[in-house]
Amino acid sequence: MRTTISTFNHGSWQGTSVGAGGQFRLQVHDRINMEFFADYLTSQIGKTGNRQDAHIGWSVMYYPLKDKTFTKFLKPYLVMGHCFDYTKVAESINPENSKDRWSSAIQ
Repeated sequence: MRTTISTFNHGSWQGTSVGAGGQFRLQVHDRINMEFFADYLTSQIGKTGNRQDAHIGWSVMYYPLKDKTFTKFLKPYLVMGHCFDYTKVAESINPENSKDRWSSAIQ
């Protein structure tokens, strides 16, 4: 379980999204981990509307240094991943007046 804060609000803290989700990590090799995550967030758009976001994705982390002991405080890694996002924006007084879309991103 995790909590999530999103700043998809064009620089205004008033539209910050807050939500919850989950994640888990699998170690598939001594130097490779995979992480999967999903979040659901909601936010207000001033007094006129609201926004709902769903976010699901995965990452692969590669640890280039040969340290199997995990004794170091910092352990550098390379990361790459992919995610899918679903966003729905609706009018507050008329929720039927809404638009939604899917998007995708790599990191």
